[in-house]
Amino acid sequence: MPALHTGDRASEPRPFRWRKWLVRGLVAGLLIVGVGVGCYAYYRHRLAADLAAYLADLDRTDPGWRRQDIEAARAIVPDAENAATVAEAAFRTLPKGWSSPYSTVSFDDLPPETRLDDADGTRLRDELNELQIALREARKLADLPKGRYPTAYEADVGQMRFGSAQHMRLIVSLLELDVLSQAQDGDLKGALLSCRALLNAGRSLGDEPLFISQLTRVTAAAIACRVAERVLAQGEPDADELLRLQHGLEEEERFPRLSVAFRGWRAEVHEALAAIESGEISLADFQHRPPTGNDRNLEFLDRDRVLSWHPQILAFQTEAVQLALLPDHERAQPVRALELRLSKHKGAVNVSLPGTVTLFDSIARRSDGQLRCVITALAAERYRRKHGRMPESLAKLVPDFLSAVPLDPEDGKLLRLHQRPDRMVVYSVYEKLLAGGDRDHYDPDEPSPPGVGTAVHLFDVPHRRQPPRPKPAIGDDDPQ
Repeated sequence: MPALHTGDRASEPRPFRWRKWLVRGLVAGLLIVGVGVGCYAYYRHRLAADLAAYLADLDRTDPGWRRQDIEAARAIVPDAENAATVAEAAFRTLPKGWSSPYSTVSFDDLPPETRLDDADGTRLRDELNELQIALREARKLADLPKGRYPTAYEADVGQMRFGSAQHMRLIVSLLELDVLSQAQDGDLKGALLSCRALLNAGRSLGDEPLFISQLTRVTAAAIACRVAERVLAQGEPDADELLRLQHGLEEEERFPRLSVAFRGWRAEVHEALAAIESGEISLADFQHRPPTGNDRNLEFLDRDRVLSWHPQILAFQTEAVQLALLPDHERAQPVRALELRLSKHKGAVNVSLPGTVTLFDSIARRSDGQLRCVITALAAERYRRKHGRMPESLAKLVPDFLSAVPLDPEDGKLLRLHQRPDRMVVYSVYEKLLAGGDRDHYDPDEPSPPGVGTAVHLFDVPHRRQPPRPKPAIGDDDPQ
C-alpha cells in the first residue's frame, strides 16, 4: 500500500467557517444591545426613583399640594352667595362684541378731582344707557364677596380654560364705567356701591388656582382702587358706604393671592410634566412650537429629559410657594435670587415659565401698596367727616378707623403721609428700575401721573369736584 502524503495536506488552507463567525457576531451584538438596554432601563429606573422619592417627600412636607387635593380643599360657596353666578348672568346680557372700557371717553389723563366736560359726560351716559340690563345685574355683586367658577383643566398647562377670567374682566370694565359715570353725575353713594360690586367681580374668582385668574383678580382690585380715589375726589361720600368699601378692600388685601397662584402653578406644571413623560402630550406641544423631525423621531428622549428635570422643577416651584408666605418687603430679594438661579438651568427654564415669579411678585406687592393706600385714605375720609378736619398723622386713625397703620410692602415701614396745601397724600415708596438706570417712583412733591408710584390723593373739600379742563385747540399742546 502506498504511504499517505500528510505533509501536503497540512499545507492546504482551511475553509472559512462563516457560520461560526456570524453566530459570534450576532451574540456579541446581542450582548452590546442587551447591555445598552439594561443601562437605559437602569437610567430610567433611577430617574423614576428620584422623582418618586421627591414626590414622597413633598407629600410628607406639604400635604395637599396636588391638583385634586387643592380642588377638594377649595372653599364651597352656596349658590345664593356665589358672585360668579351673578357675574356670568351679567356677562350674558352684554351686547355681542362689547369689550372696551373706554370706548366713549378716556379718563387716563384726567386728574381724579376734575370732572368730564358736558359733552364727554353725555357720551358716557349714552353708552351706559345701552347697557342697563347688564348693569342692573352686575350691581348685585356689591353684596356678594364670595365666588367660585367651575374650573376645567387640560393636560397641557397652556391649554387651560380661561373663560371665567375673561368674562369677569368685561364685568369689571362695565362697572368701572358705571362708577365713573355716577361720580360724574354726583351720585357718590351709588358710585361707591358700584365700586364694591367691581371689587367683588374680581373676588368672584375666589381661590381659583390658576395664574391668569389671580392676575385678573389683582387687576380688578387695582381698578377698584383707582376709581375709589376718583369718587373721594368728587365730593363727600356717605360714611357708611365708605366703611363698607373699606372692609371689602381690607378683606381683599388679606387674601393670599400669591400663595394660591404659586401652589396652583406647581400642581399644574407637575401634571403637565407627567403627561409628557407618559406620552399623552409632547414637549413641543407643551412649549407651543411646531414639532420638528427630531421631535417626532426622538420623542422618547424628550420624555427622559423631562423626567430628569421634573424633581428640580418642582423644587424651584416649591421654593416659590414658600417665598409667597413671606411678608411683602422680605420677599423681593429672595425672589430675584430664585429667578437668577432658575435662569441658569436651561431645562427647567423651558418648562418653568421664566420671569413669572418675579413678575407676579412685583404685581402683588404693588397691588398690596395700592390697597393699603386706599384703605388708609377711606379711613382718613371717615375721620374727616367725624372730626371736621384731616388727620395730622396716620396714627390718629388708630384704633377707631384703622386697627393699625398699614405697612409699606416695599420696605416694611409704615405707609407715608404727605400734607400738601390742598390735600393729603398717602403713599408707598414703590419704585421700578427704568431703562438707563433711572428710577420711576412716587415723588410727594409732584402730582402723581397715572402709572407712576403708588399714592392716593385725598383732597380738601374745597378742592374736590373741580370744573372740566378746557380742551386744547387742534394743534395746541395740552394745557398744564
